[in-house]
Amino acid sequence: MKRLIQISDCHLLGDPSRYAYNINPAASLQAVLSNLMQASPDMLIVTGDISGDDSVQSYRLFLRLLTDALGDTPWYVIPGNHDGNPSFESLLGHKQLRAGSPVSLGNWQIHGIDTRFKGTLGHASVSELDAVAKVMQANPQHHHLLALHHHIRPSDSWMDKHYLTNADDVAKWIARQSGLRAAIHGHIHAQDHYPLSDCTVISVPSTCWQWAMQPDFGVADTQPGYRELLLGDDGNWTTTIRRLP
Repeated sequence: MKRLIQISDCHLLGDPSRYAYNINPAASLQAVLSNLMQASPDMLIVTGDISGDDSVQSYRLFLRLLTDALGDTPWYVIPGNHDGNPSFESLLGHKQLRAGSPVSLGNWQIHGIDTRFKGTLGHASVSELDAVAKVMQANPQHHHLLALHHHIRPSDSWMDKHYLTNADDVAKWIARQSGLRAAIHGHIHAQDHYPLSDCTVISVPSTCWQWAMQPDFGVADTQPGYRELLLGDDGNWTTTIRRLP
């Protein structure tokens, strides 16, 4: 079994001493990283919204925290709607998991698509979906996992104002991919887990504050956390949400 860890929505600020929603994003991320490294992960995927203020300092802080915590553990990033800035490209572009260029983990291939679009809205381009499908079709001997930022089905909350504009098309695309076992996303700062044809779609808590899944804006009284996935070479897998104590 290979251990894949997903974190998301770090919302780091250029000033590491600053708080938002009564939490310090830098200290919270550092605590999450310290906690997850006790499990000796084989790979880490970050599904977007690394910065909270578009500052170059926030990305430098992210790099420092991950380098200090992870050591030789490989890690990759998916950009979120808050990462549409030159600092992300210059400092993390080499770590971006891009459509058509998956990374391997055991008998699994991990794919990424960039759903940045307009403001907080997301969109999955036909060209990126086609690039992922082409690689999956060429590698039927592998099991496949897709990582993106925006959520694919409505969360029945105020976060649905910040949705994928072509969510139905993405859901139909996923249903056509016979080798796609799981899709992971962030954005909603909450956990979700549901089947979509032969694929399971799952989300993850934020490493900082958690959104309340309700009609009006709100922050949930739950701890930051991450998702652990155990991937078997035979295609079987399990997953657990782990939160800070």
